Amino acid sequence: MGESRHGRFVVSLDFVAVDVETANEQRGSICSFGLSVVENGKVVRSENWLTRPPVKLDWFDGCNIGLHGITPAMVKDAPPFHERMAQVLQVIETGPSSPTTPRSTSARYGKAATLTGWTGPSSPTDAPWC
Repeated sequence: MGESRHGRFVVSLDFVAVDVETANEQRGSICSFGLSVVENGKVVRSENWLTRPPVKLDWFDGCNIGLHGITPAMVKDAPPFHERMAQVLQVIETGPSSPTTPRSTSARYGKAATLTGWTGPSSPTDAPWC
């Protein structure tokens, strides 16, 4: 924290925000990761990565497609969940030290991690650097 020229304290906003989209109503059916890295209150990096949902949850529901526009054809050649999750964690590890992950997103990580046999942290907030 620092002090502004007006005598007010200024908080430095450094964080990584992560969101996911799902293929269907199942929490672990992650088909897309969105990330934004914020440093000093400014977005310095944004990513939107498609991923193949875990095999047992890889069907797409029309309602979900209608919400986010991601179709099975779009993720057909995308990396599987465990590869994308490793990329997400790498961004968090090298970015600001406080990831912002809503409870619903963390629950989706956990479900997908369990289904794919992911051995890393089940969510960014479980990572040792948090």
